[in-house]
Amino acid sequence: MTVLVDILADVYDGQEFLREAIQVIIVKILKSKVASVVLFDEIVTKFKLTEAKALSLSAYLSLFFALRAIYHDKFSGESKIHDALMNFEVVSNKKHLQSVRDLVKTQTYLFPRLHSSAILVIK
Repeated sequence: MTVLVDILADVYDGQEFLREAIQVIIVKILKSKVASVVLFDEIVTKFKLTEAKALSLSAYLSLFFALRAIYHDKFSGESKIHDALMNFEVVSNKKHLQSVRDLVKTQTYLFPRLHSSAILVIK
């Protein structure tokens, strides 16, 4: 599984048009019965996901919200490495909320469809 995660992380960073598809793959892997908190930690580490990165690009914001939802559903409190990141509240800080608004506004302007991160922000 490590090799697959490495490949997906490399492609995610380099191929913008494949990011949404890779996110779907990651979500399906983590929702499977074989997923563990160790695999979750490996994925978050390989994708180099941080609070700053999540607020810098809409694809990473969407990935962050998807991973956070899975974490709270399946692994809540189990990750000693990424628990603080997965409990990061984007909308609790006015500056962070403005960053999210700007990302979603840019994406919906560039792509005239509702971007996947907008749905996750609304929830």
